[in-house]
Amino acid sequence: MNSSAFRLHRHPANPILRPLPGSPWESEVVTNPGAWHDAAAGKVWLLYRAAGSDADHIVRLGLAESRDGVHFERV
Repeated sequence: MNSSAFRLHRHPANPILRPLPGSPWESEVVTNPGAWHDAAAGKVWLLYRAAGSDADHIVRLGLAESRDGVHFERV
C-alpha cells in the first residue's frame, strides 16, 4: 500500500440510523442511505429507505439531518 492510501473505519455509534420501534412506516428496516453535506447550512443530510410492519411491506423514503454527521434527527 502506498503512503497516500487511507483506511475507513466504522464509527463506534454505527449504525447511525436505526428502525424506530412502533413507527408505522420504519419499524422493521432502515437501509441504503445516501448522504450529502451542505456546508452553507452546516448539516449532513441522509436520504434513506425504510419499511414498517404493514401488510404490503411498502418501502418508503425518509430524510434525516445532522450537525455532526453521527447523530441524526428525522425530518
